[in-house]
Amino acid sequence: MSGPGRCSTTGDLSACGNAQAGRRYLVYRGRIDHREVVIIWRENKDWTKEDLERDKKFVAEQNLTEGADEVFVNGDSFIRGAKALEPVFKARMFAPVEA
Repeated sequence: MSGPGRCSTTGDLSACGNAQAGRRYLVYRGRIDHREVVIIWRENKDWTKEDLERDKKFVAEQNLTEGADEVFVNGDSFIRGAKALEPVFKARMFAPVEA
């Protein structure tokens, strides 16, 4: 997916691609145990404080977290209420498999 507003939906999960100043964002929305969850993945290598401020503003202007009970992002973030995705991802990735 690329470009603003391009979304796909499968069941309770939707993914939207957004762009800001040549940077790509991948936004997933879904439900976990009656909670609306948003995951924001963006290319953020070598970001400065100014980049993080611009990121926070872009996410707010695009309403990417609107209606979410929980927000997870990759890497550092100034996005209000956002939690780091990496610890959750690693915990689930290496959790025992239930039969």
